[in-house]
Amino acid sequence: SAVLLEGDMVRITGAAGDLVYDVTADVDADALGAATLPLYPPILTAPADAAVIDVTAPIRARIVRATLPETDRFSVVVGIELEWEEVPA
Repeated sequence: SAVLLEGDMVRITGAAGDLVYDVTADVDADALGAATLPLYPPILTAPADAAVIDVTAPIRARIVRATLPETDRFSVVVGIELEWEEVPA
């Protein structure tokens, strides 16, 4: 059975700080517990050996999309829309 499922999120702690990634496909581990994680966005710099990969962190939110309507004649913005997504803290 899969150890991570498509849509799960993981946090990798490294020199660049904590970075959050989406798992893009189900992940199975071998008999030793090793697995390859398909992640988005792509990792541009390899994590250090023994970097922490956290899959059980508390949840926080990030803005996925913000829609700003046009301002009225007094430069007042009305009706801002925000789309949120939960991510590991």
